[in-house]
Amino acid sequence: MEIINGTYTDKNGDGNYDDDDFYGLDTVGVVMRAFCPCYGASVMTVNGTEYTVNVANEESFAILEKIVALASDPNVRLGSGDGMWANFMEGNSLMMYYGSGLYRLRDIEFDFGYLSTSKLNEEQKDYISYKLCYPVCIPSNVSDPDRTGAVCEALFSTSEKYMTDAFIDTYVENKILRDEDSQKLYRMSMTNGVYDFSSYYQADEKKIADFMLAGNLIAAKSTDIASSWRSVEKIVTRAYNKFFEEIEKHLAE
Repeated sequence: MEIINGTYTDKNGDGNYDDDDFYGLDTVGVVMRAFCPCYGASVMTVNGTEYTVNVANEESFAILEKIVALASDPNVRLGSGDGMWANFMEGNSLMMYYGSGLYRLRDIEFDFGYLSTSKLNEEQKDYISYKLCYPVCIPSNVSDPDRTGAVCEALFSTSEKYMTDAFIDTYVENKILRDEDSQKLYRMSMTNGVYDFSSYYQADEKKIADFMLAGNLIAAKSTDIASSWRSVEKIVTRAYNKFFEEIEKHLAE
């Protein structure tokens, strides 16, 4: 994020880093967990009813270290979602990083542009965006669960084919983004989106799902992911073992 270097300005001249100053980046600490999948990290790998937790390996540590370094940069202000939007709207930050609120961009009175999440390094081939995903469950007592599942899958695939372009064409490009480069980057972000499948398996009450373990560390500006993982490893492992045992039992019926 070299683009923000040297952007901090002590606007009120009090010698303190406070909300009245200008920053290069406004964001929320826990929201910065979205950098993890954009840099190639994953919470877990699932193969059928077998899973591997990936939160405490060397790759995850290297990624977390880079994100925490950014969060600790004096040109970055970490605050609340509403505070971040207010600061950006008032012209008190060069950029902001957030996961939702696209509609708010319609109210901005100055020109702005859209950027994809940065790459981890030069070796990363593509820009990646993180997409939240949650399951749709079909009750086991419906009269024909296979038919209901087939209908749901048909609706989802149709939505992917027709609704995505309609949303971007009609809403994003015509009402939100104001320049061609931003529109191209937004489309590219939607094309190169990744999903964290641990969001499906929240058996551990979100202790690790959705990169929350990393998010809490980033908010605290800590890279001690090994200790954080050890503190929840037993309860997480027990919860996921039970969860996947239930799936395996159901599949065997």
